[in-house]
Amino acid sequence: MAAIHPRRSRQHHGHNRQLGHGKVVHSPFPTVTAAFYHYAKSCPDNLAVYDLSGPPRELTYGDLAVRVQRLARQLRRRGVTPGQRIPIIVKRSLEMIVGIWAILSCGAQYVPLDGGVVPDETIRRVLDQAQGDVVLCISSTKHRITGLCPDHIAVAVDEPESLDPEIVPEDGYMDLATTDGGCYVIYTSGTTGQPKGVDITHRNVANLVCLSPGNLGVTPGTSVGSLLNISFDMAAWEIFTCLCNGGTLVLRGSKWEQTLQEVDVLICTPTILSKYHPTEYPMIKTVATAGEPTTQSLADLWASHGTYWNCCGPTETTIVNTMQKHIVGDELSIGRPTPNNKVYILGEDGEPAPVGAPGVMWAGGLGVSRGYVGLEGKTAEKYTPDRFANDGSNMYNTGDLGRWRSDGSIEILGRVDDQVKVKVCAEPVRLDPIHIRSSSKADTEAKGFRVELDGVSASLASAPGVSRAVALLILGEIHGFTSPWNCDVAAITKHMQQRQPYYAVPTHIHVLDELPATANGKINKKALQAMAMTKVNMDEPQLPAKESEREMSNGKLEVKLKSQVSMSTLSSSSVLEKQDLSLEIPSKLCSQPFRGLRHRIFIVYRTLFSLVGIANLVALIYAIALNLNSESLGTMTAINLAAAILVRQDTVINGLYAVTCSVPKRFPLWIRARCAKIYHLGGIHSAAGICATAWLVVSTVRGAICNGGFCNGQQTGSLATQVVSWLLCGLCCIMVGSALPSFRKRHHNLFERSHRFAGWTALGLFWVRTMLAIDDKCRGYDGLSFGGAAARNPDFWLLVVATCSIVSSWLFLRKVPVHAEVLSDHAVRLHFDYTVPVNGTFTRISRRPLLEWHSFATIPTPESTNNVKGYSLVVSNAGDWTRDCIRNPPTKLWVRGVPTCGVMRIATLFNRIVVIATGSGIGPLLGHISQPSCPTQLIWSTAHPEETFGREIVGLIKDKIPDAVIHDTKLHGRPDLVRMGFNLAQNFGAEAVIVIANEKITKKIVYGLETRGIADPGVWAGQIFNLFGATPNEDAFSSTDRNHGESPHDARHDYAAMAQDVADFIQDHGLTETTLIGHSMGAKTSMTLALRSPELVTDIVAVDNAPVDATLSRDFAEYIRSMKKIQDANISRQTEADAILSEYEKSLPIRQFLLGNLHRPAGEKTQKFRIPLDIIGRSLDNLGDFPYKDPNEIRFEKPALFVRGTKSKYVPDELLPLIGQFFPRFRMVDIDAGHWLISEQPEAFRRAVVEFLQKPE
Repeated sequence: MAAIHPRRSRQHHGHNRQLGHGKVVHSPFPTVTAAFYHYAKSCPDNLAVYDLSGPPRELTYGDLAVRVQRLARQLRRRGVTPGQRIPIIVKRSLEMIVGIWAILSCGAQYVPLDGGVVPDETIRRVLDQAQGDVVLCISSTKHRITGLCPDHIAVAVDEPESLDPEIVPEDGYMDLATTDGGCYVIYTSGTTGQPKGVDITHRNVANLVCLSPGNLGVTPGTSVGSLLNISFDMAAWEIFTCLCNGGTLVLRGSKWEQTLQEVDVLICTPTILSKYHPTEYPMIKTVATAGEPTTQSLADLWASHGTYWNCCGPTETTIVNTMQKHIVGDELSIGRPTPNNKVYILGEDGEPAPVGAPGVMWAGGLGVSRGYVGLEGKTAEKYTPDRFANDGSNMYNTGDLGRWRSDGSIEILGRVDDQVKVKVCAEPVRLDPIHIRSSSKADTEAKGFRVELDGVSASLASAPGVSRAVALLILGEIHGFTSPWNCDVAAITKHMQQRQPYYAVPTHIHVLDELPATANGKINKKALQAMAMTKVNMDEPQLPAKESEREMSNGKLEVKLKSQVSMSTLSSSSVLEKQDLSLEIPSKLCSQPFRGLRHRIFIVYRTLFSLVGIANLVALIYAIALNLNSESLGTMTAINLAAAILVRQDTVINGLYAVTCSVPKRFPLWIRARCAKIYHLGGIHSAAGICATAWLVVSTVRGAICNGGFCNGQQTGSLATQVVSWLLCGLCCIMVGSALPSFRKRHHNLFERSHRFAGWTALGLFWVRTMLAIDDKCRGYDGLSFGGAAARNPDFWLLVVATCSIVSSWLFLRKVPVHAEVLSDHAVRLHFDYTVPVNGTFTRISRRPLLEWHSFATIPTPESTNNVKGYSLVVSNAGDWTRDCIRNPPTKLWVRGVPTCGVMRIATLFNRIVVIATGSGIGPLLGHISQPSCPTQLIWSTAHPEETFGREIVGLIKDKIPDAVIHDTKLHGRPDLVRMGFNLAQNFGAEAVIVIANEKITKKIVYGLETRGIADPGVWAGQIFNLFGATPNEDAFSSTDRNHGESPHDARHDYAAMAQDVADFIQDHGLTETTLIGHSMGAKTSMTLALRSPELVTDIVAVDNAPVDATLSRDFAEYIRSMKKIQDANISRQTEADAILSEYEKSLPIRQFLLGNLHRPAGEKTQKFRIPLDIIGRSLDNLGDFPYKDPNEIRFEKPALFVRGTKSKYVPDELLPLIGQFFPRFRMVDIDAGHWLISEQPEAFRRAVVEFLQKPE
């Protein structure tokens, strides 16, 4: 036996070495520059770059090569030589591509840094390690580079003077790159936190991108997306696999979808890919993912619509070194080594592991990089001579776990540092990092279990309804994080219990709308861990340790685990306790193409629009067939004009609603549901307006032709008629253009005013044109009087009708008294007593009736209220006008017309309804809620409902609808309103769901419900208001937050409220060019105001805080506790207070800062704190939150300085990408201090701020 085993082992080792070797293939190009210039010469007219990062730009291979050469020659003149490392600090753009190829053409190595998020410290470290004095950047960051490193030369690639003026010779390009020369350096933090620069050569890169499968089949004409962060090594794969194979690189802008519609090949992480569906992007033929594990469902989905490559490999092995072309239904695998690469899976003895046995993965071959720049010790630790190749090359310890399958592919098992040991015993659960050799008998006796978190993550991801998932060990317990929000936690738990041993089943499952991502598109595990830590104190109490151990020994752990599963719920209300609104909902009815046609294309609005258009098209054909004259064409203009105006007239609208909404409730639901679409009458208005303009243009053009003598003797109009007609054409075209949705959404005020004033002018010109046309006709017929001609002219009477329709609402113009009830700093309720409107109507109010009108739903006063007639309406903060209404409540307002029917008028058609509202959408529902026409159930999603809209409104809702779902988004996040609405409608037996929200949310809910068979009338409304400036002032002001210092005390203490206080201060003092400087809570207040109202702020200085939800350290609670103790002690001297505070805080500067709030009130002997300690203590949870979550929806595009203490935890490095997304022009300064750095290092802080204010960028 002893003689046989070594021989068998060698046979296994030899077999596994063959498995671990990729094909030996010679690369057609020694360097990436050689490949690029090959295509620049062979196909110079092919499109190389399509830049969508701004206004679309294109560049051919020939033009790109010329620009590259001109920049490269300039870099050579600035001293760039082969072998140097040149940092390139840019944003994604065409100039970024030019800069990369210019550096490479000089024989230098580029070091990519994202100029939007890179902190100062990283720039300094990279420049210290660079072997030259030149930095490539863009003009907006040039001064930042010179300020950080004045000894370096900053070359702005987007400045014309950076390009050499000499003509580039056509017979050849300068290319000083060599096979073993450096190509790029990617900085990666790994698990140590210390950034490491990975040194990649041309040989490394060319071996991947110039050979199959690494080239992903790219050939001339193939479009490849450039979507990823430049400092992520997969971004290099995008660039080089495209431009080294003659493809077209499509650079992403802020709209990902626009780029995805253009590309054939997509390279990204699974997290990014999971956000999109292949049916929506049919251009994409090939997808490659890497950077993190994919899921079976994601791989199957994309493989069923094209080619899907599942890839793996750390940065140190040049992007990826294994690839697998996935087949639908096959088990996931990372495949085999790519050409000229090797993979060794080594067991505990350091020898190749047998097939099926786990081991640590080592990489060898041409993909292995040269090591870490300037870190020889770390390089020697991770890179060792390849003893299996014995050719002088190195192999790299990837830290990944894997095993060979019998078919020669590799199954990835996670990472060594992702293996943990869970100890289940009477002691508290603890976590130990575990390595391959850490298993022992003692572990088993102590009930310690090894858990591979990647395996748990994979099981979570395969659960029903889960699209993305990850498992983390937090405080000794396994937490599972899944998306989307509507995952069924019970089903996930059952699924995990069937696939994992009991000790590996997560005891906490957090369901999220989507998992947070890092700047590189990977799952942000640190953000998830921070989120879970904030919820630890809210978890259910665990079973006693002895009972826990006894249940496990009795095989009853399944019941215990169910009791321990805690779901991070995003919804809570009394109704949820009675009926589960998170149940799975059925799939959409019928297939995708038909759903899109039925519920997105042929909606009622578009149907009415189309019918009007078709009727006019028939009329046009009729006019052409009969060769009708200009008078008949003018009549068609008048018919459409009258229709467009009448359908918007108050009385007409009310009449139409009265007819359609009077259908008895006993009628079939399909009839009543069709009648409920009455609010889509706008389709007639839009279509008739466009058709009127079209007929007017046709009539005017024909009149001009006839005046030119080309109408065979038909009567011609006068010159005056023609001039007026052309003026009308211009005005009508302006009105139609400004009414287009894309324009109206961005410039709502301009649309309103142009529609109003241009409309009035056009009405007058129509009268002039009609009178001139009648006069022309009289002159052409002897004996025809002007009055007789007018009486016989249909245009005249149609114009009379249109004019009366417009004037009628102004006949009811009046100024009425108003009683304002301020609900909060976000809303005011206005009460009127001049009439009692019908429930479900809206009214128009204004302070300047000629310039602006604002429509709000009415809330009729109940008849039982002391017989007092009247109504009210709720105005929410949505811009300048509404904000002024809240701050300066009106006593009188103008009203016009009569109350007009709106969407809630249709509630009378149904026997039972569910209403869904978001935010201020509750206003239009309040009339129905207070006086319901049928049994009603409510879902209301908003932030701080009681604080924002007042107790009276919330009390009214709870009184009328006791089981109403009032979902506080501030506490519970965004809900899945489609799922909740469907389940509530089913449980309540509702015939319809009425939705009042913004356009995006309404469309989503309506589509989600209607495609599942629920009648869903949805409505959305929004306004954009002009923002006004203020008088310049150069003074410095100190604005103390509410509940601080001498500021007023208020029970509400969160960042939105504090930001509003600062906004009020700025506007009250008429400040412009305002710099906000805030520390701690003041920093978040400054960030909140800058994001919410950037027009009020020029730049900000945020001190030791970040735009992210974070748990406040226990220090804050301790400070409040100590300050309460001081106040209760009735101290008279500050030294007494300091003695008490020193028990909680040892730092004298911090104690002095906190005690600065002490004062002696007049007439008292003891000192008190100015701040309300009870309010601050209750608000600590709010003060850990940040009101904005998605930087894709809101950002501050002006300069921002972030100052952090190096000894503080509030702004860790992993938050820098998020800061850069919210504040693209931010700069980071580190000060050697803790959180209270202003007190600890005042001079260093002062210098940082002064430098920023002198050079804000």
